[in-house]
Amino acid sequence: MSGVPPAARERLARWLADCVADPTRLPDGVRVVQSRLVRIVGCGELPGLGTAYLKLMAFPRGKDRLRYAFRALPAPHEAGLLRRVAAADPALAVPEPLAALGRRRFGLPLVSVLVTRALPLATEGPAASLAEAAELASRLARLGLFHPDLQAKNLPRLADGRLGLLDLQSARWRGRALGARERFRMAEKLAAEHRGEALEPLAEAGLVAHGELARLARAAEAQRADDLERRIRRCWTTSTEFIARRGFAGAEYRRRASAGDAAEQLALRGGRELRALWLGDRACEVLDGSAPSFVRLCADPWWLGGRHRLYISGLGDVSVVDRRRSDLLDGCRRWRRLRATSQSSGVHAPHGTTGATGANRAAGTTVGSS
Repeated sequence: MSGVPPAARERLARWLADCVADPTRLPDGVRVVQSRLVRIVGCGELPGLGTAYLKLMAFPRGKDRLRYAFRALPAPHEAGLLRRVAAADPALAVPEPLAALGRRRFGLPLVSVLVTRALPLATEGPAASLAEAAELASRLARLGLFHPDLQAKNLPRLADGRLGLLDLQSARWRGRALGARERFRMAEKLAAEHRGEALEPLAEAGLVAHGELARLARAAEAQRADDLERRIRRCWTTSTEFIARRGFAGAEYRRRASAGDAAEQLALRGGRELRALWLGDRACEVLDGSAPSFVRLCADPWWLGGRHRLYISGLGDVSVVDRRRSDLLDGCRRWRRLRATSQSSGVHAPHGTTGATGANRAAGTTVGSS
């Protein structure tokens, strides 16, 4: 941390100590910018340095811990890449890393903290165009940096009009100019985000050949379908929005936002057809932006009758189910059609998809309290 004023150095040390002590919350004085299950991004002030961003990662799930069991922890990895990029091409605007810390316990990751100096962002200005993003991606490819997650939020507009480059956590340094396959993957991400736009700028920037644009368009469409599939399927997993528990006595899926409202929930009781309503509720939320109706789904194992209970907040109106039943089931059917279309196009859903059996039947349920 050479060049960091003593007061800023002291505050940085306190931030790091607080993060190690409690990886689930940001230190005092750091406001939340983004909060997800495995990562919290915050913004705070360092004396003599100005605004800094802190990225705090915990590893709450087993799959998160296993993912980084045999690879570099995110903070040291990203800090090293930021320094390499800045040294290889000083004209590229990347955040300056101020501190990076990674801790393990019994060989498994425990906490990862990265603090970077804020880039001088523009208060207003146009978002990155496809041509600008393609040119920056091509520049990275020539340097040897493979960045598979180039998207608008990682390419902010700076005060001087240039594009900045953020979030190198998923990037890899190859040490040589990237080959055609890696350039295509970077172009695929950009094409997926700029749906409906002509893709020629990606070829003009040298990421792909002009003759590959049709294949790139198909790959981008497949990636969008896959991303949509993952978003909808989160209602069956432990994620930022949901908590999933499965055991010998059955399964429970619930929204995190409703975790403290269990005493004020009403239940619809029925068979597996309630799974279609739960999934259709999530599908309508993702596809249409509609507000969700349900907060929890509980399923008994087959040896206990296989009955299901679908909960709605007691603060709401149970009759919402009757009013929205057809819409929710239609949402489930639309999700199934999207899956079938993407699979027929060569896009296969990830293993472990939990289906929504009985999507066309939802009659026969009874309302009760729980």
